[in-house]
Amino acid sequence: MQRKQAANLVNCGYICFLVAGIVVPLLSSSRRERERGWRTLETVGASVALGQAVKRIIPERRPDGKDKTSFPSGHTAYSFAVAVVSSAFEPKKAPLWYLGALVIGFARVKLRRHHWWDALAGALIGLGMARGQLACEEGWLAPLLQKLNSKPT
Repeated sequence: MQRKQAANLVNCGYICFLVAGIVVPLLSSSRRERERGWRTLETVGASVALGQAVKRIIPERRPDGKDKTSFPSGHTAYSFAVAVVSSAFEPKKAPLWYLGALVIGFARVKLRRHHWWDALAGALIGLGMARGQLACEEGWLAPLLQKLNSKPT
């Protein structure tokens, strides 16, 4: 398989992984599943913000030499964010979620889009954001939205 075909295959798997962790739960009729979807979306959004800020602070060249946005791996960060939140809601499926995130991170290194330390940093960002999100009983945005929607007394 050529490198471009492999990259396309990995990207398709990555998109499916995100859809399974965010979109499918949001479309569910189950309140718990919708909560999982929103909390995962919040976590990925926070991981995007932090990851993009770090990319601007640390302009590391990619192993394939295409640009200077290698550190940290966004694909790995977002995959681990999905894996951690989904695993908290579906503990029996945790090995599958983590395996998927690991495969995505490994593939990004193997395709020479990231160094191993970029993938590790991305995994830590996703994991840290997810742990912070799950530590809040209702997530980050739900309490804020409740305050914005409440009428002043």
